[in-house]
Amino acid sequence: SCVDWFKRTFPTYVIFSVANEACYKRKSFFEKSGLLSGVSDTVVILNNKVLFIEFKSPKGVQRLKQKAFQAKLEYLNQKYYICRNLEGFQNIIRTELN
Repeated sequence: SCVDWFKRTFPTYVIFSVANEACYKRKSFFEKSGLLSGVSDTVVILNNKVLFIEFKSPKGVQRLKQKAFQAKLEYLNQKYYICRNLEGFQNIIRTELN
């Protein structure tokens, strides 16, 4: 629902998912071509901003590799968010656009 809302509301911006879980059967092959465990679920590209968004259920927690990825991004002064529902996602996007 978050991706659908974003595409309908902001068609000029870019949103895409990183389907790391789809690569696990051939993990060693995909690692050679850039697979990165822990990367955020979704990347959003706005004007002069890139947002990395990890979707979690209301009680979901990050794995260690996800925490390491977040720490690396924050060290590089990038925006990383954990999102738990559509309202939270909408707030992130609207805040970043203001």
